[in-house]
Amino acid sequence: MSFMGFSAYVWLGYEFLRPKQAGFYYDGEKLTPWPEWPERPARAYVALSHATLYFQQVKLPKGLPEGKAAQALKLEAARLLRLLEGKEPGEVSVSILPLGGGEFLLAFQEKEKLTKALEALPARVVPCGVFPAWVALLAWFKKQGPLEDGLYLVEGKQGVEGFEWREGRIVRLIPSSAKAAAAFLEESSLPQKRPEGVEAGQVLAEGAFLAPQLLAPSEMAPFDLVPLRLRPKLPKKALLLWLLPFCVYLAGEGLEAWQERLYQERASLKAKLEQLKKQEKALSQRLERRSTLQELARYVEEFEKRPPLLEALVELARILPPGSWVRRFYFLAPDTVKLWGESENALEVIKRLEESPYFSDVKVLSSITKHPRTGKEHFALQAKLEKTTRENPAQERAKQEAKSEKTKPEKTGAE
Repeated sequence: MSFMGFSAYVWLGYEFLRPKQAGFYYDGEKLTPWPEWPERPARAYVALSHATLYFQQVKLPKGLPEGKAAQALKLEAARLLRLLEGKEPGEVSVSILPLGGGEFLLAFQEKEKLTKALEALPARVVPCGVFPAWVALLAWFKKQGPLEDGLYLVEGKQGVEGFEWREGRIVRLIPSSAKAAAAFLEESSLPQKRPEGVEAGQVLAEGAFLAPQLLAPSEMAPFDLVPLRLRPKLPKKALLLWLLPFCVYLAGEGLEAWQERLYQERASLKAKLEQLKKQEKALSQRLERRSTLQELARYVEEFEKRPPLLEALVELARILPPGSWVRRFYFLAPDTVKLWGESENALEVIKRLEESPYFSDVKVLSSITKHPRTGKEHFALQAKLEKTTRENPAQERAKQEAKSEKTKPEKTGAE
């Protein structure tokens, strides 16, 4: 059949992502949907009217393995169908309801006849369960509340759908024929439960919709026409495993976006670094130039602060008395000079040194003695060099002479 092909699994995969479920009731002529005809892929659960089925209660020997019991019941259903129709039937589909004590209630029919109910389903609606109408009716009444012992039924145009409930289970079905059902109900003393104000088709279609949610798979007694496919109820841990690929995908997308942002930030930082390197190079050049200028300024400053040795020599040559000479001139850093020489009058040399602006703190290093041949006095002196303005010695001398002229006493007439 087409609905059992590969496309059914494709629609089920789509339905898993967007859950959709619908219930249907087949009365032998048409399908009644609940809540509405699906417009997208959905799971379909179909309840078949009892009028379209054959029923038989069968008892099997105790201890028969489950697999062999199902096979034996199917063979019995095929035998009964052959007797009822008086011909060799095609492949038989069976619904099995355990009644307890080795007894089973069989609902059976040829598969070819049952598939007529499924041919009217939309292409994207996948049959996921086909069962007798009593399953849908049981689910509908269970939604209303707990079931008490009694007869549960609904009357439609094609007949009666119902069952007898005792001690928490179905014990037998109500005949679908209206006359047979009336006789059955008249003989029973059990209370009767009927839906009020609702059409039979809507009750059974809604019950088919509710059956996967309210009944256990064994209670649904599905036909082997199509496999019973219940929507998986995944635990939260399993759901996390299903979501893991999606989470990994999202994480990968997030990491890729984060990596792209890091690449952009890296490129931006690299450009800023290149700019800073250029600025650092320019700043280093400026600092190097500044350091060179500072070093040059320091040399100039030190040069300007140097002892006035040349000026001192010029000054010494100027102030020495005639006939005096210096045979040795020694500079002792940073500002001391020592003189060795001869003069007619060593004291005059000392006096002139003390009066000069270039010398101060003049000291005698050794006793003054006379040269036996020339008669001149030997002297050894020490003096401090003074920092003076670097003017021409002639200008300096002129200032000194002008100053000395002012300090001379004026001559009087008496002199």
